[in-house]
Amino acid sequence: MRITRTVTRLASGLQNPTDLLLVGDFAYVPDHAGRVVRVPLAGGALEVVAGVDGQPYGLATDGASLFWSVLGADSAIFAGPLTPSNGKGARFVGGQPDPHFLAVTSDNVYWAAWGPRPSVRRLAR
Repeated sequence: MRITRTVTRLASGLQNPTDLLLVGDFAYVPDHAGRVVRVPLAGGALEVVAGVDGQPYGLATDGASLFWSVLGADSAIFAGPLTPSNGKGARFVGGQPDPHFLAVTSDNVYWAAWGPRPSVRRLAR
């Protein structure tokens, strides 16, 4: 028996999304347009959570704040609110070689650094 499934598009207008994080009723996505956006899981318009200088990549949350990595000349980890702000967020730590995937606990932020010496890194919150 073959089951037919229908794919539903939640939003359009993204440029090469690099990650996906589900929090509450929203999907959060960084894209190559230099922004972190969210869209309701029920579908709807994109809302800009943060504008980014560079290319945002990884996403993580502790439930209160959103953390993202930025690749490029100013590679860093940033933090900001889960709600739309159009701000750039606050630099959590800079000078990181190619920071990608993120994870957050109540005590630390973790990420994978690609760069010339790949590693997993941690910084206390």
